Amino acid sequence: MTLREFWLDPLDQEQRAAAEAPVGPVMALGGPGTGKSDTIRGRVAFLVEGGADPEAILFIAAGEGGTHPYFQRVGRLPDHLRSLLPPGVFTPLGLACQILNQSQGGMCIC
Repeated sequence: MTLREFWLDPLDQEQRAAAEAPVGPVMALGGPGTGKSDTIRGRVAFLVEGGADPEAILFIAAGEGGTHPYFQRVGRLPDHLRSLLPPGVFTPLGLACQILNQSQGGMCIC
């Protein structure tokens, strides 16, 4: 199984169009249950299978609630696919703490 089969193939036509948009930033907006997380996972699959470095993909969720579905689905992937993915999903606060910790050598407690 490939990332495409796992995350991109199940998308509907609109979700697939967003996931396969030209390379560059993409923002998924919509209410609860509209498929935003599925679309972004499809985007990750599209980029990685197209040769993008997973370490160069920044995945930001508005809040903690947006990070949980990502990790639940990642946990279901076979190990060989999991290793192809970006290292994680950040909230804006989590990303700020990550940057501070790396650049200042200090400890940001979030």
